[in-house]
Parts: sequence; structure tokens; C-alpha cells
Amino acid sequence: MHVLVVRGTVKPGEASAFLAAADDYNAARTAAGVPAYRRLVRNDSSGKDEYFFVAEFEDGAGIDEAEELIDAGTFEAPLTEMYKHLVEGSVSALRLTDV
Repeated sequence: MHVLVVRGTVKPGEASAFLAAADDYNAARTAAGVPAYRRLVRNDSSGKDEYFFVAEFEDGAGIDEAEELIDAGTFEAPLTEMYKHLVEGSVSALRLTDV
């Protein structure tokens, strides 16, 4: 199994709008045949809302396929909506292989 973990910090006061946009993004991912993200939330001591998303794939090729769909603009509308609620430069991703 391969896992993709994505982290981003939500702008203050925009958590509800961000989570609604994330639900729309997951619906688009599911409709395109790629795994949806599970959501984990952590509030740190500075009061920032950091959101961690985890998606599980059979192999690395599944992650590559999802990234190709992103690059092709398949999820442009829901991603744009999600990203407008995130602090610029706060998003990072990590691939875990052979989990």
C-alpha cells in the first residue's frame, strides 16, 4: 500500500468553508475513480488550524494517476475553491511507500 499525506493551514475563520470545499473535492476524486482523502485535524498551540489529509493507494502508479488528473485540470474548480481558504505556501505532501 502507498499513502499520500497532504498538510495545509487554513486561514482563520475559514474552516467551515474549507471543509465544505474539501468535501466537494473528494466527491470529484471519487467520481474520477481515484481514492478520496480521509481528514485528520490538529490545532497547535499557536491557534493555527492545520489539516492533514490521507489517501491510500494500491501502489505508486495510483498516486501518479491522481496527480496526472490534477495536472490535467480535472479537479480545477474544487481545488481552486479549497486553496483559497489555505494560507499561501502552507501546503505540503509526503508519499509513504510500502506501508
